[in-house]
Amino acid sequence: MRHRRHRRSQDPWPQQRGQSLKLGLHSVAADDRGSRLPVGAVDSHWRLVNFERAPGSPSIGKEYAPGAPLYTVRSVFGYPALSLDPSGEYVPTSPLNGYYTYETHFHGGPAQVDVVGNITVDDAVLNVSLNGQPLNLQFEGSGTTRTIDGKSSALYHERASFHLTGIRPGSNVLRIFTMNQLLNYKPNPHSFGVEFTDGPGAGH
Repeated sequence: MRHRRHRRSQDPWPQQRGQSLKLGLHSVAADDRGSRLPVGAVDSHWRLVNFERAPGSPSIGKEYAPGAPLYTVRSVFGYPALSLDPSGEYVPTSPLNGYYTYETHFHGGPAQVDVVGNITVDDAVLNVSLNGQPLNLQFEGSGTTRTIDGKSSALYHERASFHLTGIRPGSNVLRIFTMNQLLNYKPNPHSFGVEFTDGPGAGH
């Protein structure tokens, strides 16, 4: 299944509104009201639930444990994003190559809702699941290489969209499975982001 990719202008990040916010399903880097968090702020709605270091990747003594804080990243590719680096910079000092699983919880209502997630990643999304059911999304970010603060980095300006099918009344769990690829067997930047908007079938 092909998923739609699109680019966005460099407008300020919009405030989150609509059905997703009413459900408590927060975009990354957003506070309880849907407003953008400042750079370097911890996102309380998302958490790291699993990390596996890639085979062949050097161990640099910084294994990421479940529950490690996620920080709001400076908007260098035009989208809200989170990173494990507390500096809030997209080019962090030592992210590990491997597999990262992120999670958020929210509560569904009795009525049917139509919510769309718009996701960006460095380097790849392996899948997204809702309540343990895969949504069959695979997506590899792509962009252009630039130099930021003296460091070369690929700016991941493309993203993919997916519908959250299977939202149920009561507690819901959304997980995003990502990968940070090897780059000459050296640590390299990793971050992910997702924004939620109302789909075309949402009631207003």
